[in-house]
Amino acid sequence: MSDNPFRDIKPWNRVTIGGREIKSLLVALDGNELEDEWNVQRSLETNKAIAVYRGVKLIEGVVLTFEAATEAAFDDLRELWKLLAPTRANGRPPTLQIENAMLTWIGLRSINRRRWKGPYPTATNSWRVDLGVIEYSPPEPVKVGVQDPSKPWGPTVDPQIKALQQQRDALAAEAAAV
Repeated sequence: MSDNPFRDIKPWNRVTIGGREIKSLLVALDGNELEDEWNVQRSLETNKAIAVYRGVKLIEGVVLTFEAATEAAFDDLRELWKLLAPTRANGRPPTLQIENAMLTWIGLRSINRRRWKGPYPTATNSWRVDLGVIEYSPPEPVKVGVQDPSKPWGPTVDPQIKALQQQRDALAAEAAAV
């Protein structure tokens, strides 16, 4: 597969799902976005914040628009519908491999059906289908281990205030002794 559509366009405008090359042309692809997740933590003791990387978010907004301009391509869309339909056994759409250079670029390789719109006619007497997919992400076991030692609860005290409080307590104890 070429990593440049100017060298070889086919991997960029054709799609294979579940090992089947879709006969309809891919005429639009929306939502092929990769987003990193960051946790911004602001300190109570300083005026700085830090950003902690939390990983890559699930890819969930990809919509592929296929256009069938022939009878065979329309029949193939019906087969795609059947391929993506939920199974009777578990009631959810199957997980399928997807191949397309634009999706491979962002790391989308396994999908489940999220939505299906169509078929609907175009102005040129062909038919379109919009297929929304979500990235399949298998469940992972929870990372377990020794719990972090507990930290004291409550707000932290400024060291200068703490020193002043200790001085006050010492003076009070000295005055009580007199």
